[in-house]
Amino acid sequence: MAISAKSQDVLWTRRGFLKTVAASAGLMAVSRGWAADTAIQQDAAGRVPFSRVTLSPGANPAREVGLAWRCSQKLDAAVVQFAPALNNDSRETANAVAVTGSLESVECEGGAVWHGRVYLNGLEPGKTYRYRVGDGTVWGPWYSLRTADGENAPFSFIYLGDIQNDIRDSCTYALQTAWRMVPDARFAVCAGDLVENGYDDLLWQELHDAMGYTPSWMPVLATPGNHDTRRREGEPGRGENTAHPLFNRHFAHPENGPEGIPELRNEVYYVDYQGARLISLNANHLEETRPDPLSARCIDAQLSWLDRTLADAGKAWKIVFFHQPVYSTAKGRDNKALRERLRPLFEKHGVHLVLQGHDHCYGRTHKCAGDRIVRPD
Repeated sequence: MAISAKSQDVLWTRRGFLKTVAASAGLMAVSRGWAADTAIQQDAAGRVPFSRVTLSPGANPAREVGLAWRCSQKLDAAVVQFAPALNNDSRETANAVAVTGSLESVECEGGAVWHGRVYLNGLEPGKTYRYRVGDGTVWGPWYSLRTADGENAPFSFIYLGDIQNDIRDSCTYALQTAWRMVPDARFAVCAGDLVENGYDDLLWQELHDAMGYTPSWMPVLATPGNHDTRRREGEPGRGENTAHPLFNRHFAHPENGPEGIPELRNEVYYVDYQGARLISLNANHLEETRPDPLSARCIDAQLSWLDRTLADAGKAWKIVFFHQPVYSTAKGRDNKALRERLRPLFEKHGVHLVLQGHDHCYGRTHKCAGDRIVRPD
């Protein structure tokens, strides 16, 4: 699917899960840090102690990005060093800027695991940066990131749903094929169910094995599916519709979702990318026909926030992504409550594109309004 950013006419093609769209701005620095060295340092077991490095666009991805990663042990801090990449010269990093973020733990079956999260702000539009994660003393390798352009411009991204099954076996090939088909993709959108059981750290490792180093340079925007919410027997939050803490520790999405609802942090957010506003919702709450008190709060908060966020988007392309579909392609499935909650807002604000997963089927609608196919104009 390709979208023309200039006229906002939708051009329907047979290009699978591609889209071309458009715009936003810039990048700068924060606090002076340590002088860079060239060696990758290792922990006591001889391992580089940082893995699963994942980049996410900021709300204004021309000027801000988020970084999340896993630590093989508890360290003293979560720190990122970064510097503009000018001539592919290691001396560029001698005056790298250091930014400190948060270090958080998650209890898994094998014990506590640690994750770092840092947000970089004040970057410049359309620039490439080198960066590395660490704790201020021990460092991983240098990676690269590219900020969004500072003006409306077409771009492509990859859209994936329900990676959860046979991740290492099957999804490695699918993901590599996607990267090859769309080498200029600027980011990936994952429409939920990244793993079969959100609590299983081994499955998160499979996911990152399948994706390889790609998330360290291609940002990922993820929204939680029902499998991403699963807890172990007796684990706090079991049965709730919020994502498991492991989902949230693996991403550093923008923190611009509904205020006062911590359960929606990192799950409900928006990104303005070169003329398009991409909005993530937690549809696990929105599909509930008889919501419990937490889901009722999360439903009300998301709907009022979505109304404002779409209204504030102005003339930008409006793209909303979440897990359970408005119109299901699977036999016997129909998310009527979700449709009744979301469709009026989509039609009120002229949403251009809605991306979903859940049914393990491929399908798309014609242009719709009021549950009917309407003319393209």
